[in-house]
Amino acid sequence: MNVQGIKNLVDKSEILKAEIVLKTLLSELFLDLKIDKVQIQKSQLSLNSVNGFVKVQNKKELFFKFHTEENEILEEYYRAELLEKYGFPIIKPLYVSKIPGKQILIYEKVETKRCFDVLNEKKKILNEKKFLEEQERMDEKALNVALKTLKIVSAEEYDKSKLLQLFYRRLKLKDGIPRVDSFYKNKEVVLPNNKKINFEVLKKYKWVINGRKYESSLKDLIVSATEILDPFRFKKVPVCVGHGDDHYGNIFCFEKNNGYKFKYFDPAFAEDIQHVLLTQVKATFHNIFAHPFWLYNPELLEKDLKIKFDLDDKNKVIKINHNWDLQENDFRMQLFKLKVEKFWKPLISELKKRDLLEDDWLVFIKRALFCCPFLVLNLINLDKEKGAVSYTPKTSLLALSKAVEMGSFSPSSCHSCENRNLDALEEYFLNF
Repeated sequence: MNVQGIKNLVDKSEILKAEIVLKTLLSELFLDLKIDKVQIQKSQLSLNSVNGFVKVQNKKELFFKFHTEENEILEEYYRAELLEKYGFPIIKPLYVSKIPGKQILIYEKVETKRCFDVLNEKKKILNEKKFLEEQERMDEKALNVALKTLKIVSAEEYDKSKLLQLFYRRLKLKDGIPRVDSFYKNKEVVLPNNKKINFEVLKKYKWVINGRKYESSLKDLIVSATEILDPFRFKKVPVCVGHGDDHYGNIFCFEKNNGYKFKYFDPAFAEDIQHVLLTQVKATFHNIFAHPFWLYNPELLEKDLKIKFDLDDKNKVIKINHNWDLQENDFRMQLFKLKVEKFWKPLISELKKRDLLEDDWLVFIKRALFCCPFLVLNLINLDKEKGAVSYTPKTSLLALSKAVEMGSFSPSSCHSCENRNLDALEEYFLNF
């Protein structure tokens, strides 16, 4: 069995069986490891991966992780040495399997928390000023490496980018069923009044969210994202070196000299041909806009979430009002402002100077942001036995509305951005 088969067992909560199969696979891949036990951790962050611990005969405990994509045979990846070459702080694995379908990393067990966990416990232990200082260094490093390694490649070369597996390949595959179809096509969406509507019907509705009209339906966003993220739409593609999946679940947070030191791990998609406008999209969304709670921990919202909706079947409009607000989370907003000021604005400005900025650059970023929640989790899944996260009708509708906000423009609030005014970029993102 390959790693996708093991991930399928984990998703079905057949943990014991998955551990037995994984122990056999690891013993075959790493002959010098005398494995006594494998323990899989089930985490809300393990959306497309599996991790846990391996105990070997000398009683030493190691940490393992692997990443999977359904219907995709992952080619050689895990290029930690590339990130190290350009000065990214990274924990290097002790053992690596790069066999397609059996790619697994094994690390020394790290006795520290991931940034994700540190932020979840921030009221107890977080020095916000020091955390922001380290994040600023990471944003500046990402920018410097992106500009230093920026080059132009053909569409044929860019089509080999591993990072496309987290975006375009989830919308369209040469063979097999893409994730967008396996999650949503012809599936029933349960609304907060417990009535059901087929996704093929709902996807045609335009959205009005807390009084703000959005110009794109879910169908519009899916079609547009498929078109604009297609690697063959480009004549010349600006690419760079990057991690590509550097959300806080893939960054360890070490306490050092009364501050923090971040270190990457799981460089599953690290490469030198990431589209320069995609390389920080996952970090931008997952570290900022996915919080607080609605994506990873929707059960924590259920008690206090107030949401009302109205379906206008005649005009194909869904109106919803809710009490969720990112701007109430001041620390996430500070992280966002850092990302805009230290990465996005200088990057876009430099691309413009070099005549490498497409006219639709902002649409490209928006559609990529849409893919992050919409295709990382099945936002209409209500079954606790399926997938890493399950929703209720209320939290599912909220999640769909957040995906729309990520991907769609709101004409009443984005006029300045349509003029490609760099100064409007921060204002534009703040519309969320």
